[in-house]
Amino acid sequence: VESPTQEQCEKLFERYNQTLQCSCTVLSIPYEKFLQVTSIYHQVCSSDFIQSRLYQSFLSPNEFNRSFMF
Repeated sequence: VESPTQEQCEKLFERYNQTLQCSCTVLSIPYEKFLQVTSIYHQVCSSDFIQSRLYQSFLSPNEFNRSFMF
């Protein structure tokens, strides 16, 4: 069976669990097939008044030497 559904797989496994073999070359699904990421920024983060240095400091958690100018 080429490209079986989940239901078909389950039925085949119930019936032929000792002899069933998968000839698949790819055993995973690419993320873009089931996942979509949409960014929504907080009002402050998307404001024209925020300094890029402040914003960048939030994005780099490994940076310990941060200076903020308010």
